[in-house]
Amino acid sequence: MAGYEVLPVDHNTGRTFGEIRGALFAQYAPRDRRGRMTRKAPEDLIEPTTGKTLGIQENDLWIVSVAVQYDLKLVTNDRAEGIRRVLTAANYLQRAEFWVA
Repeated sequence: MAGYEVLPVDHNTGRTFGEIRGALFAQYAPRDRRGRMTRKAPEDLIEPTTGKTLGIQENDLWIVSVAVQYDLKLVTNDRAEGIRRVLTAANYLQRAEFWVA
């Protein structure tokens, strides 16, 4: 592990995280009749047309936030749609590479 650089998670990461999370909630948060969000966790976000959960994990948001902050290529073998939705909300899908294990 000594050969790897550990990148700090700081207030800039938090700002990026908040922007991505906000974009996801603006598009996918379940709302009541008055338009108020009824859920506050990323795991509760749903696809409006199908009603299915998006499969987004809080950790996916942090991973993408660090990649965006440091302008890194994100490489993953996660084939779930959740990470793709986070990358899309961050406008970062073009910087990701999906490997098949």
